[in-house]
Amino acid sequence: RASLQGSIELHINTLGGALCSVSADRSWSIRDVKVAVQGAVGTPHAEQRLLLDFEELRDATLLEESLPEEASAVELSLIRRPREQARLISVAQSDWSHLHGEEEAWCDR
Repeated sequence: RASLQGSIELHINTLGGALCSVSADRSWSIRDVKVAVQGAVGTPHAEQRLLLDFEELRDATLLEESLPEEASAVELSLIRRPREQARLISVAQSDWSHLHGEEEAWCDR
């Protein structure tokens, strides 16, 4: 897929309504967008889940891979993940074997 250079306006919404807008480059990763949202409103990037329609966007995914090619502005939904869940995900990403002592991580099993 050809790279589309240029900026795009991202309107970030929560269930309560509009949160902020971020001007982003199409080459940014979703993690870059989360860091920009963190700078704008203070929500830690690890606690953010960004959705386009009903699909969660993964941190390593590039905007140019996820967004409509012709769009100059897009609305994304932000759902805040609980702080403890964000911490457990971070532990799992670095070394999942450390979760053995984390009772909370296994409570649905």
